[in-house]
Amino acid sequence: VSAFVVDPTDASNNVVQTIKTSGAQTWAGTSLATDNGGAQVGFASAIPFTATDQRLSVRVWSPRAGVPVMLKIEDQSNAAIFVEAQDTTSIAGGWDSLFFDYSNPTNGALDLANTYDKVALFYDFNTAGANDTFYWDDVEFRPTPILGLSPYCETPAFHFGGDANSEILLSITNLDATSMYVEIESADANDPVDVLIVTNGSGAAISAEDFTIPGKIRRTLTWTGTPPATVDLNVLWSKQSFPGNWQLTTTDQSYNFSDSCIGAGPVPVEALDYYNLQFPGSDSINLGDSYSVYAQGYEPGVTEAAGAGAGVQCWIGYSSTNASTVADFNGAGWTWVPATFANQVGNNDEFIADIGASASSSAGIYYYVSRWQLGSGGYTYGGFSGGAWDGTSNVSGVLTVVDPSLPTVQMDLPVTFDDTAVNYGTVDFGGTASSFIVDPTAVQSYSFNVTASSMMDYTISGSDRNGAVSGNDPAISVAAGDSLIFEINAGPTHPFVISSVGTLPSAPIAGVNNNGAVSGFVTWVPTTAGTYYYICDNHPNMVGTITVTSNNNVVQTIKTTGSQTWAGTSLATSFGGSEVGFASAIPFTSTDQSLSVRLWSPRAGIPVMLKIEDQTNGAINVEAQATISVANAWDTLVFDYSSPSAGALNLANTYDKVALFYDFNTAGANDTFYWD
Repeated sequence: VSAFVVDPTDASNNVVQTIKTSGAQTWAGTSLATDNGGAQVGFASAIPFTATDQRLSVRVWSPRAGVPVMLKIEDQSNAAIFVEAQDTTSIAGGWDSLFFDYSNPTNGALDLANTYDKVALFYDFNTAGANDTFYWDDVEFRPTPILGLSPYCETPAFHFGGDANSEILLSITNLDATSMYVEIESADANDPVDVLIVTNGSGAAISAEDFTIPGKIRRTLTWTGTPPATVDLNVLWSKQSFPGNWQLTTTDQSYNFSDSCIGAGPVPVEALDYYNLQFPGSDSINLGDSYSVYAQGYEPGVTEAAGAGAGVQCWIGYSSTNASTVADFNGAGWTWVPATFANQVGNNDEFIADIGASASSSAGIYYYVSRWQLGSGGYTYGGFSGGAWDGTSNVSGVLTVVDPSLPTVQMDLPVTFDDTAVNYGTVDFGGTASSFIVDPTAVQSYSFNVTASSMMDYTISGSDRNGAVSGNDPAISVAAGDSLIFEINAGPTHPFVISSVGTLPSAPIAGVNNNGAVSGFVTWVPTTAGTYYYICDNHPNMVGTITVTSNNNVVQTIKTTGSQTWAGTSLATSFGGSEVGFASAIPFTSTDQSLSVRLWSPRAGIPVMLKIEDQTNGAINVEAQATISVANAWDTLVFDYSSPSAGALNLANTYDKVALFYDFNTAGANDTFYWD
């Protein structure tokens, strides 16, 4: 079963997904063709085989290594004309380039007088299906490389063609009648290479690393019998400063076995001379807005003329995590949007891409750069705004995507949780569960008796925040979180409705129990300040106001059963994968080094820790503790950072975020706390 899907390892790439379902035939496969009136239509032109060029390649992803794959070529008008060749996957759970050599077929014989214009792919050939999922891409004709000088003879090479930190001097050269070698040396003598890996090798025995020559590492590839004319391989390496592996190319490449470095000189790397991220360097947009980014590139003899230079390609990529090295741009976290030629700016080609359509679907902070390719050369990356991205002088652009429905004012001290313009936030960790609620110790309950002697007025008696309430259609004043209980005795023709408007038709408030009743009880706990109304749904003159004022808002934190001893809550908003604390640093001085928090606890004697830190660097932090002295009541705790429990206050540092830890060093027991 095949389908076109997005590459699961690269969201910017489309591939074919093929599932060899359970019980599928041993010969089950997929033709690369369209169905046209019952006929299978393959390629528009024949595969250009010659006496020397008789190979195809396919990039495949397999869940297992060692899977035989067969690629069948045929005449789309006569299926009896075909040839089959096989290769075997060498990588599990990753992309692998397979090469199918029709000069050495597994079935049939290539006849240059025939037409071959259709292919079919057979995964795990000669084995029944087991519901394995495969992906494939990049079906290409692979001419045999011209023999002679090796393309790598102490030649500068980079990770995927970029990342200056990865630069090595690479040699891939014939050694004798049955062997060749791959050798690397760091381009930076102060940062020598320490690992060399050679993959594939077209059946060669690959030696262990040879460190005989100072500063260099060599691996020798040796064949028993006659070596192949071309060798498929890839090269990975690392240096002492870098613990991971860099990689020469995204897929295996072909090298002539007989090519050597005798008399060789350096081979230039194919890349633009100049490339950047032109503008903007940073900006802020709302959810769903467009955002156009420009980049410029220059290559002598290519970009000077009007219009896009031949072979020049550009993308704008973005991620919610900024890159620390060029290697990061090859990670799955980056989305690449193709750019189009926009302007001729002097000798530079300027490209443009709108990344807003996808980046602005979610609020957060995004980082973006340009990516360039000249011809078949490796990728290079442009920063704002002077040239190649290096993370320091030429950096990523920064895009802030804002949700306009949320408050936009960042928290700052003092934090009260009562300002509707401020974007308050909490981030729980370790098993705590926090929410913003009305202070449960500040709410009241009020009861009202409702009658009617005519169709002109309700007669109401009771009490509210201002005292006694009585008379015809009296005004009622309460606070958010208060409980209102109306006992209705007004008669069957006077349905009592709590409404957002004081006219008919009414607009009943959600969350009111028994709203519109003619008898019994109507109850409501308002949560939002504002002016509301009670009104008879039959008689517009029977109406009065209910004014709801703001109450004290607090944070409720439950240290749930089994939560970690270190479970806590950061006073911060989560934005683009980062925790954003206060708008400005806590203004500590040499004499003023305390913070206070008002707390409610179900028990006295509970230790509480308040941690202060730099929101951009969590390693910069100081902790102070205090103990609750009152049970089931509010208590003001003071945290003194001149006498911390961990760390030391450094006035040269920035402290602009806090985290609160209830019952610190004790596992959660489902206790509920409030803080303000």
